Amino acid sequence: MSRADVLAALEERARRVRARAAVRAWEYRQRHHAKGVWFRLRRLLAATASAWSLPEEEARRLVAEGYEAADVGGLLEPPKLLVVVPEERLRTIAARTPVELRLGPELLAARCLALVPFRRPEPPPAPGGEAAAGDPLVPNEETIEAMKAARRGELVTLGPVDDLLTDLHEDE
Repeated sequence: MSRADVLAALEERARRVRARAAVRAWEYRQRHHAKGVWFRLRRLLAATASAWSLPEEEARRLVAEGYEAADVGGLLEPPKLLVVVPEERLRTIAARTPVELRLGPELLAARCLALVPFRRPEPPPAPGGEAAAGDPLVPNEETIEAMKAARRGELVTLGPVDDLLTDLHEDE
């Protein structure tokens, strides 16, 4: 290879590197201006079991019934109405069309979407705002008493792990 060929190859390589850097800078700038919209949209879609395109009047009716309209839809351009609806209610709407659940042209082209969330395995709250029995996030009375005792310094020490295992299996 001649010196001119080597220089031309290096210049072409430098041009490609500068072009990639310009595209990357543009992408970062777009993400910064988006203020987290794409992240929030992805997080909403990650909690969604299925997506359905709806006529605008049906979507507005769902919002009027009290179903949650995700605010991230209004931040997209063009704005979209994204309504989180249980599957049972969605089945009553005849004019619904399934949409592939990914950030693709079909989902982004839809003006109004009904999003069906995944079912949560946790038990519903008990009447009066109390935690349901067996709720893993709310400690029971025995655990609360043990936490209070630990704060008072009344900890039980058992020594080696073998003693702990023996103590744990005493009730059996």
